[in-house]
Amino acid sequence: MERLRRGAAAGVALLLLTACTTSVSVPTLADVGAGDLAGQNGAALDSRCATLPLPETTVLTDCAEAGPGSGSFEIDVQPGAYTLVLLCDGPTAYVLGLGDLPVEPPAADVEVPCAQGPDPAVAHAFTVDEAGQVTVRGSAEGSGYYAAILVGPDHAPA
Repeated sequence: MERLRRGAAAGVALLLLTACTTSVSVPTLADVGAGDLAGQNGAALDSRCATLPLPETTVLTDCAEAGPGSGSFEIDVQPGAYTLVLLCDGPTAYVLGLGDLPVEPPAADVEVPCAQGPDPAVAHAFTVDEAGQVTVRGSAEGSGYYAAILVGPDHAPA
């Protein structure tokens, strides 16, 4: 009987812990339909930007040389989660500015560190509940070339 009580108490504690956890899981390349980008991080990105295999639900591609300032992009959003896939050849991180998203409280900017290996970095960027048009900003830290690919919801696994 004592064992049953301890098991029930542990189950309730686990349920409460799960209910209180609000973190978003880290997506993978396969999760966002970007499996073809595996192994494409790194050298000669500047000459490959135009030919990178993009996921079907790509809503933005920011492919450029890092430098001062940021680019501003208007995108149409649909309800759901958005993911940033980041390829780098030199920069250390990419910052996606989200001040214009229709969410409360206002979304904080997302900084994604560049991956050190051959595969791109993948990070949850934001989630929206309503369709609309928004403006996002993008900038890379450091020097060199980068390709930031924003993938929208309803990703088809690769």
